Amino acid sequence: MRLVSSLAACLALALVGACDTGRTFRKTGPIGAACDRNADCDEELFCLSARGVAIAAGGPPGGYCTRSCTNNPAICNRFGADTGCYLTPDGTSFCFRGCESGSPRDSKCLGRDDVACSLLSLDPLIRACVPMCNTNADCPGRFCNPQTGVCTDQPRVGAPDGVACDASLDGDPNFCQGLCFSVNAGPLGGVCAGSCTVGVPECGVNGICLPDPISGDGDSGACFPRCDCATPCAPPLVCEQLGPSSGRCIDPAIASQVLACG
Repeated sequence: MRLVSSLAACLALALVGACDTGRTFRKTGPIGAACDRNADCDEELFCLSARGVAIAAGGPPGGYCTRSCTNNPAICNRFGADTGCYLTPDGTSFCFRGCESGSPRDSKCLGRDDVACSLLSLDPLIRACVPMCNTNADCPGRFCNPQTGVCTDQPRVGAPDGVACDASLDGDPNFCQGLCFSVNAGPLGGVCAGSCTVGVPECGVNGICLPDPISGDGDSGACFPRCDCATPCAPPLVCEQLGPSSGRCIDPAIASQVLACG
């Protein structure tokens, strides 16, 4: 978890195929705005395209206007006091728009469904608007990686959402198709779930994106398969009741109350 002229930006991005060298920059989208090419972003910014490989071997769904900050983290402050420089899994740093978890949906991350306000650090407490695909439909011609939230050429493989996982430091970070979320139940203290944006109509395959106690629409959440009496869970998962007649599929050792079906 964790930016110069337009020519320099193009040269930097040419290696990842995300630079549109044939266009002139024009003022349109700020940090965190959707984009398809550099010309869609404000002056001094470039576009991380959904077709690129700049973040975790993938591209942000819908694109993301940003700037490289690997050699000068403070440059991000030029684009807003809440904009920060954060390291990606590939070792490259980019400027990301800041946000406040639990705040109204329209006031954060430019109201985008394919971006989520995510916790990047506890000390200091830092949240930022990061790319977040929710289904393969967010990644035309590619696949949504539920672990990283970016669009990739190959589908992510691993244990499906709802399966118990080892949330300790000794756990395998690649066991789940998504992430291993810590829970106070189950034999291993964790449960597999895809990353997602709370409030979207669907995540994964017929999944529901659930928030933590302090988050709301537009924040990052955990994706679980939906279930009800007409759509049961794939064994050995059970339907943990969340509403009067519906729930989420989860390991039976973690479920607090199983949905009763006549």
